[in-house]
Amino acid sequence: MLSGFAFGLPAGAVAAVIVRGEGALVAAAAGAGVLAAVSLFSAEMVRAAAETGGRRIALAAWALVAPALLAAAGAALASASPRAAAGGLFCAGLGVALLAWIPPLLLERARIRRELEGEVQLGFLPPDDAAALELPWRRVLEKRFGRPDERREYVRSALLLAVARSQQRRRSGEAERLRQLEILTFRTRLRRTLEARSLLTHRSESGEIPAAPKI
Repeated sequence: MLSGFAFGLPAGAVAAVIVRGEGALVAAAAGAGVLAAVSLFSAEMVRAAAETGGRRIALAAWALVAPALLAAAGAALASASPRAAAGGLFCAGLGVALLAWIPPLLLERARIRRELEGEVQLGFLPPDDAAALELPWRRVLEKRFGRPDERREYVRSALLLAVARSQQRRRSGEAERLRQLEILTFRTRLRRTLEARSLLTHRSESGEIPAAPKI
């Protein structure tokens, strides 16, 4: 999502500069339209990345087609009178740029909840960690995940574990075995992090490592 906006905002600014002669509102509408197209493409590619086989191909194809359809619809609405349609197109562009990310976020949350609940039941993951991993802002605010670098590695391994478990259900043969190897790899990474966290907590509580002063 951050990458999509990091590319979409400058691209939208370029589009606004190109049509600035038509007026500020038209320029803003053009920028919002480009941002919406980039966001829509990025969001659908995120969905495709978590799938396999034909589902991945279909979603990747849709990620290319959807922005083109959006651009065509915007051009058709603005063809008669760009200035008259600029306000509506500006609002619509910003709306699409934000709403495009709702399906990936909801699907990710459902996948994480389903798959990591299985890891909790198997005893590989603490329930509190599984709950904190469901939403992006919970992952950022969870203090138990440690320093930023530790947090990144732990969260990344947990999310990839959820994806690998989800993909394994739709695979068979060699592909299924490869997904199982990925699952074991990510479980190992999570276990090492949890063991290190437990050891650090034990030492801090026992006084071997002095606790950080409270500010």
